[in-house]
Amino acid sequence: MIQGYDPRTGEPAGDPVPETAGAQVDAIAEAAAAACGPWEQAGPAGRAAALEAVAAALDGAAAELVAVADTETALGTARLTGEVARATGQLRHFAAVLAGSSGSVACATKCTPKTSQAHIRGAP
Repeated sequence: MIQGYDPRTGEPAGDPVPETAGAQVDAIAEAAAAACGPWEQAGPAGRAAALEAVAAALDGAAAELVAVADTETALGTARLTGEVARATGQLRHFAAVLAGSSGSVACATKCTPKTSQAHIRGAP
């Protein structure tokens, strides 16, 4: 079991979670690889919508995420709130890149289980 601890008190924080066994890691990796096909087929608009949905979900859970992360890290709510905003801002930026409205150009190699690379650069 893996147990988190509050760095301010040294007390256990949250419920312990079981370690992930090798076979579970393999299954997770295989599921991620299998998602490449549907992700590719979604096209830029579908991928942009998915990124927007993830950003919205994170925004909706920000208070809970910040509270848990503060208990586990003692980084403070101001810093952690900023981290959530940074993450959701990046997701929305990448969605805008996919939608073609960001002023950036996205070039991505084909998604495969072995390699997936993306490069973002300013528009010429």
